[in-house]
Parts: sequence; structure tokens; C-alpha cells
Amino acid sequence: MNKPDLLATSSKSLPAPQWILVVDDEPSMRNLINAVLRVQGWTVQAVAGAEEALAAIKAATRPPSLVICDVLMQSMDGLELVRRMCARIPGLNVIFISGYLTDVSWWPADLRHKRFLAKPFDNAQLLAAVGDALTDTSGSG
Repeated sequence: MNKPDLLATSSKSLPAPQWILVVDDEPSMRNLINAVLRVQGWTVQAVAGAEEALAAIKAATRPPSLVICDVLMQSMDGLELVRRMCARIPGLNVIFISGYLTDVSWWPADLRHKRFLAKPFDNAQLLAAVGDALTDTSGSG
């Protein structure tokens, strides 16, 4: 009798690893978020701007589980970047971050349902927001 190849069977059933994309043009903030999430065991790709973010998504074998995106960046702002990403990945899970904006009521209607975390935030606030975003099944991400 032939035994089934357990390694081949189990590797086919394993889900692809989840990952988080961090987009922030401020190196210290990008590095801090990256470090905090990696310590918690997340696979993170941190990039400095829109073009790098779009390239990362295009090169990935699966979409990110979550995008953490600064709103105000050079060349393309986070709102436009997320619109472009959502056109490729409907239902993309997003947390916008900003140190300059606190009121999201003026945001365009198509992005108003996305999560927002005001800078400065501490590690616990970041981890709580990420945890909420990743466990929420309502589609509000």
C-alpha cells in the first residue's frame, strides 16, 4: 500500500501567509510601525510612497491583509493611492494615518468608511487598530 504524501497534502492546505503593507513617507514613522508589527509576528512590507506601494501590490502573490497608509504624502496622497489599490483589490482593508488631519467628515464618501488613526499614537493604539481591522468581518475596512 502506498502511504499518502503528508507533506504534499499539508502544504496544499496551508493558507498563504498574511502580510501588512505600510505606506508612509516619514522614515521614522514607517520604521516604527514596521518594528512594532514585526515584533507581534506579522510579515510587513514598509514603503515610502505611492509608486512603491503600487509596485509591491503588483508583485505580491496575494493582496495584503491590511494597508496602513499615511494620508498626506508627496507625489500622490494616501486617499488617491487607496482608491487605486481598491480598484485592483475590492474590499481592501485599510487604516489611514495622519498627524495633520483629525476630522474625516470632509473625506470623499467612497473612503469615509475606512478606518483612521491620528498621529501620534502609541504602540497599544496601533496594535488595537490593527487587531480590530483584521478581525472585523463587516467590510468596513
